[in-house]
Amino acid sequence: MADRAAAKLHPYKDRVELRLTNGAPADGTKHLADASVDRYISTYVLDLLSEEDVLEVLEEARRLLRPEGLLCVCGITYGTNVSSRLAAALWDGIFWWNKEIVGGCRPQRLAPYLEEAGFEVREQRIIQGDQRSFVGCMNNEVVVATPRSGGRDSL
Repeated sequence: MADRAAAKLHPYKDRVELRLTNGAPADGTKHLADASVDRYISTYVLDLLSEEDVLEVLEEARRLLRPEGLLCVCGITYGTNVSSRLAAALWDGIFWWNKEIVGGCRPQRLAPYLEEAGFEVREQRIIQGDQRSFVGCMNNEVVVATPRSGGRDSL
């Protein structure tokens, strides 16, 4: 996966850095200065982490982002219609029974995590999957947010 990402990012090598980490939530970014990035993107990662680790990643993202910076996160979420609700409930049940079957990921609502970590949600979309397969029934949540002045302490 890292090799594939590196190949796709190669045209932007003067602006992008890809780092492999040991798996600790903020391991790959501790060397970066506060307020040193304008975008932080995390796709289908937070649903693999514990709630504590999700907040640690988001707090690190807030530390790294400039005040006008944007955070974009996405992941699988709960349903909005009968088939997607059923798929999410089944996925959630399998996750709590045996995480390995679903690759360790689970449906989440991302906006509450962002708000708790000191972000202001600017845009939130639920995107319905392709209904032709079970996995396609899962909805996806995409959220764009900015750091709230004062961060988590301003709640």
